[in-house]
Parts: sequence; structure tokens; C-alpha cells
Amino acid sequence: MSVANQKKDNEISRNSLIVKAISLVKKINPKIFIFENVRSFLKTVCLGSDKKTRPISDEIHKNLSDRYTYLAKILNFKNYGSNSSRTRIIVIGVRKDCIDQITPFECFPNYSSSKTLREVIGMFPSLKNMDDYDEKNPLHHFKKYDIKMRSWIHDLKEGESAMDNELLKRPHYIKHGKITFAKGGFGDKYKRQIWDKEAPCIHTANGCLASQNTIHPIDDRVFSIAELMAMMTIPKKFKWDKINFNNLNSDQIKKWLTHNENNIRECIGEAVPTNVFYRIAKNIKNCLLRVNNFFEVSKKFENENLLKYENAAFYTTRVNLTEIYNLLPNFDSKVIRICEPSAGVGNFLLPLFRKYESYQKVFLTLVDIDMKTITVLKEILKKINVPNNFEINVINTDFLNAKIIPNHFDLIIGNPPFKKLDRELAMSTSCKNIFELFWKKSLMMANSVIMISPKILLSSPTYKPFRDFLKDKNITDIVDFGELGFKNVKIETIAMKITNNGNNSKKISVLSVPKNKKIIQDKNYIFDDTFPYWIIYRDKKFDDLYFKMKKDIFKKYKNYKIIGTKCFKKNNDSVWIIRLKNIKIDKPGLIHLPNYDRYTNSKFTDSNKFYKFIQLKNKKLFLMPTLTYYPRVIRMPKNVFVNKSILIVELKDPNMVLSDKDLNFFYSKEFRNFYSTAFNYATRTLNIDNNTIKFFGKIQ
Repeated sequence: MSVANQKKDNEISRNSLIVKAISLVKKINPKIFIFENVRSFLKTVCLGSDKKTRPISDEIHKNLSDRYTYLAKILNFKNYGSNSSRTRIIVIGVRKDCIDQITPFECFPNYSSSKTLREVIGMFPSLKNMDDYDEKNPLHHFKKYDIKMRSWIHDLKEGESAMDNELLKRPHYIKHGKITFAKGGFGDKYKRQIWDKEAPCIHTANGCLASQNTIHPIDDRVFSIAELMAMMTIPKKFKWDKINFNNLNSDQIKKWLTHNENNIRECIGEAVPTNVFYRIAKNIKNCLLRVNNFFEVSKKFENENLLKYENAAFYTTRVNLTEIYNLLPNFDSKVIRICEPSAGVGNFLLPLFRKYESYQKVFLTLVDIDMKTITVLKEILKKINVPNNFEINVINTDFLNAKIIPNHFDLIIGNPPFKKLDRELAMSTSCKNIFELFWKKSLMMANSVIMISPKILLSSPTYKPFRDFLKDKNITDIVDFGELGFKNVKIETIAMKITNNGNNSKKISVLSVPKNKKIIQDKNYIFDDTFPYWIIYRDKKFDDLYFKMKKDIFKKYKNYKIIGTKCFKKNNDSVWIIRLKNIKIDKPGLIHLPNYDRYTNSKFTDSNKFYKFIQLKNKKLFLMPTLTYYPRVIRMPKNVFVNKSILIVELKDPNMVLSDKDLNFFYSKEFRNFYSTAFNYATRTLNIDNNTIKFFGKIQ
């Protein structure tokens, strides 16, 4: 792929070599894959495996996103192990079954300061005459060119181009006695390089004076092969063929150079800097072998933390952190301030280090209420490689009440505790849960806030006031982790990103990690007051069904009125207690199940006021399981009771009739897809409450 040569024919065929690479990844199924190319790589159109044209980013997603979590970063290699400037994009994918061992952002090379050209090649001896070479290293050779061109570059100072010379010394050619001057092109042709700046990007035509940034800072020549190898971090010991220069005389060496130099130079121009990929490989190896692994240390502590239930503190998995990394904002300022208000043992440290290691200065404040956790965090900070540009302040205090924390940050990021407020605190706020308070305080203190929260925030009636508070904020991203957020914790989580930068976006990026689905939603579409809560995956199919239903047709009786039954073996006096599995999944009806059925006796039912109430109801009653992936509604038979997994509901309109066709509709694939969307693809928070029951309706 090339951005420089726009004259080549059939570029889409060239650019479609990526399709071959993708097919190899699918076939080999490696733990990790790496793609490297020019910075416009992902936006470039290719001819996909199905012979349809699409951007390369879409082709990667279409074929690999089901098996791989991947991350793309644009890097200038001069800061990541190379000795020359070379801006490229790297895409690193990790197979999803390996994500607990390694994340894509851990694979990327670590940041380091760039070197100057003098530091890289200043030790090479000067070459003043064409065809001269260093006897100790014949690859350090003055490549010949047309002698008339020397006057064009001889008087150039560092940073100057022969294209700016006076007419007689400006690059030109003579044809039929007429002078034609060279065209300027990219602006860096015939340009002498500068000792005390980084080395330029090495191109394939690096042996030509007229090419981009090829002229030595003081010698009248292009860079030698040996110098180019140093710029591209190709080891000096690397052999281009089996030749031993010690066995050749001067004429033989020059003949070898004449025959091979252009080929070697083109290979170098097409190459990737070896040290960049050495660093990537080393990071991968250390993660897979769990050498000096930050995550293993923090995970071990948090799993043993006796206060984790008291403080609602749980280990933040790599799945979370990979997607959190993608949410981290870029800042115009090179000096930034970041706070993690519930730091734990610092699980967000590594993504923060990797994202902001190139900034001039990062002031990072880590806060946690648990002294034991803070002690461990300080020990971990002593053992890990903290980037030189980070200054870390660790504070043991309650973020919500502390006055010693700075009052403004560029970014606040965290996984705040999730637990109900104590009675005293609840009386002073409309909030119901402590995580809401973390959000509210953070939004007053930071330009950007990224926090993990329970997924029921999206739909629970409890959090409607908080949703009303949030919807006026500039929410830019919602990431749905489902149950993948925390190990061994049965709770679904999301991450949200809110910015206070003044540019209020009208769109929200919504990502489902379990379903590998990403969509861009209009904010008004998600926050539509037509619905009782936020439906983040809403689409046209959902709308079509919703607006042709007569909705909110059921009234439910609370579960707490239908519990406390004592179970007995079946006999002539038994009353069957309907439970979740007793209601058929494939069609309306009930089913008896051996070793599952439960019964109570008439002694209990005769004394139970609610049982008597439902038996005397004139209106028809229906049964509706709660906490299930499979919504269904059946008519309630006489002389049965239910446990707390089943709702008893009745029609609000006494004149409405639900036919068999209406009941079968609740078993259809169409309704179940609709129901899943209405529940925001929930897997745990499936309880049918006063909001969610409104999505059961009758097709008009």
C-alpha cells in the first residue's frame, strides 16, 4: 500500500492484499495478530472476501471481531524504538479466549524519547568522494550519482533544499538545448538533513538525491546503507547475503555494491524498524509468561481482599480495561491532570500509562477509602515501570467527603463502589446508590468522566431521577460489558463517557461487548420520553413492532404477596405451585416435571388471603415468568398457586380479550427479539417491573 505513489493502476487490487492476511489469521487462529501499514490503512477501500468493496476497517471487523479483541493505534515509530521518523498504524488483535492473559494495549511498544540524527549516525566517518567506503564496514559507502548534480547540493546548509537555489544551481535537465527545471513535489526533495533533529522517514528511493529527505547533513551524498540500517534499527551483524567482505579486494567490494545496493536500499525502505517489533514481541512474551505482570499482582490482592464486599470493590478485568482504553480522550494540552477516585490497587494504571506516556507531564491522583488497599497500591507502584512523565499522588480518604483532593481534573476515571446509601446519607440526597454520588461529584470536577456503573442504571425505575440528570450531559459513549465486566460477580455493568468540553454531541456510540455490536445512536432516539427508560439498542424493527402494539395492557401483583408457601408431596389435597420451568417455552401451556414440581396443601391455601383473592377474581388472570430470556404469557388455571419466579397479572381493560393468537405472539421470535432489545440485551437484570411490563402488548 502506498500514499506517495498515486499514479499506479489498480490500487484496489494492491490494497486488497490485506484480505489474504485476514484469511490467514482466520485459518491459523493465532493467539495474537499484528497488522502494520500506512496511517490511512483502515480507511482505505479493499475488495473484500465476498468481492464487495468496503473500508479495510470494516473487512477486519466483519471477519475477525467475533474471535478477536483488537486495537488500532497511530504511532510515530521514532518514539517507540526506531531511530527515524516513521508514522504508521499498528493493529493488534488478541484472541478472546486469551484476554485474561493479555490485552492489545499491553502488546504495544513502550514510549521513549526520540534520538537525533547525530546520536544515530554521528559516529560514522565522513565520506567525501564518490564510491568511497569505510574499510571496516563497506556498507558505509558513498553511492555514485551524476557529477553535475553535486553543485546543486554542495553549498546547502542543514535544512535547505536545492529546489530553493538560484536558477543556475537549481535541479534541472537539458533536452534539445532547452533547460527544464525539476518540479517541487513534496517539498523535501534535494533537502539536506539536520544533525540535531530526528532522522527522516526512510523511503524506497532512498538512494536518489531527488527523493525525500535523503541528503547527508554535511557530506554531498545520500545516506549510506550502514547509516540507513542504523536509522531503521537493523542490527549491524545482519547479513544481506553470504559474502565475507574480508575475502574481497576493493574492486570486488565496489562491484558487489554496484550489483546489490539498489535492491538492499529498496528492502530497507519497505521494512519495518526491527526494534519496534522486538519491543512488541517482548511485551507479548512477558504477558503470556506472566513475567512482572501487574494484573496478576493486583488480581491476587483484590480476590483476597476481605473488605471487597463491605466496600463493594471488585477486580476490574482486562475485558473492561481494553474497552476503557478505547474511551480515553486525547487532550490538546501536553500537561494534564487525572484522578481515579476509587483506585483499588490501580487497575486503570496500565491503560493510563500507555495512553498518556507521550504527554509532557501527567499529574495522577489515586484515591481510595481502604488503608490496606492503599498500602498495597504503594508497594505495587514501587515495583512497576511508571513512565517518567507521570507524577503520582496517592491519598487514603473518602472521595465523596474529602477536601484535600484538588478541585479540577482533565479526566476522572474509575469503577466506583455499587451499594445502597446508608439511611443518614440517603436522607440528604435524591440518589439511591453510592455510585450516583461518585458520578455527580466527578462531573463537577472534571472535563471528562469515564466510569463503570451497574447496567440497571439504564432501565430501573429506581434510577429514573439519575437518568434525567444524566441525559442533559454530553454522553458520547456507552459500552455494555454484560456479565463480562467482573469475574465471579453476578452483575451486569456498563461504562459511560461524559465530556464537559462545550461541544455537545448529538450522537452516542453504543457498543455491546458480548454481542460484538457497535452502533451510533441519536441521543434523542435513546432518550425518547415515549419509553419508560433508555433503550440503547433501539432500531427500526423495534419501533415497527412497538408502535403497532396496544401497550401497557397488564397490571401485575407484587411478588412479595405470593411467597412463603410450604411444599409437600402430591396427594389428593395438593395445590400445584407453578414455577418457572412449569410454563412451556415453545408454546402456551403448563408442564409437569418429575423431581421439580412443588405442591402445598389446602390447610395453607385456606388461610392465605391472596390465594382466596385470586380464586374469587371475576377477571381472567394470566401468568408471566420473570427473570427469563424467554418472555411468555399463559392463562392462569383455577386451583393453582405460584412461587416468586412467576407474576400473576390481569388485563387493565376488562373489555379486552387475549386470544390464543395473542398469547402465541409472546412466544414468537419477533416478540422475543423485541423483548431482548427492550431489556437492552440484559442477561441478569431481567426482572419484570412496572416499567418493563409495559412492553407486553396486543397487536392491533
